[in-house]
Amino acid sequence: MDDETVQVLKDLLVAGRGLQVVNTLVKLAASGSVAKMTVLIGAIAFCTAHSSGLATEDLKVRQAVNNQLKELCTITTTLFQLLQFEGQFNAAKQKIGFGRSRRRAIRNWYLSWSPKDLAVTVTKYKRRCHWSHTDVLRLAHVKPSSDGQLLEHRRHHCLLSFEFESTKFRMKQCS
Repeated sequence: MDDETVQVLKDLLVAGRGLQVVNTLVKLAASGSVAKMTVLIGAIAFCTAHSSGLATEDLKVRQAVNNQLKELCTITTTLFQLLQFEGQFNAAKQKIGFGRSRRRAIRNWYLSWSPKDLAVTVTKYKRRCHWSHTDVLRLAHVKPSSDGQLLEHRRHHCLLSFEFESTKFRMKQCS
């Protein structure tokens, strides 16, 4: 992002219009009318990481992003880009890890996939932007909250236990 874009975002966030910014960016992402999704994801990450001085407004912005994570990040690459940009913006604050709301949003993002689509996305997008599915699931503490999600949880761990060796792969024993 260029300096002008960052300054406009700062001004809007300080003015208390963060929710409008996030909702507009999510609508643009959902419509597919963005030439470079990376810029949009960077703007969203900036909004979640920036401190406008209005604590309740900052919280509402982060909650809005977490609630709309599935609409915003339709593929794994955009999710990993968001996490990468947030990490860069939060590095100066020495802030690491995910909060409870972000962990819940990531858990819901993974559990919203059908088994077939999840298998495709985990194998197609193994590692992007210095993030892997194993890293994200480890930091998000993905655990089942019901018996139905227990199967989902086991499927995640079985999928992530693939070991790739040159051109062949084998699956570890999942018990």
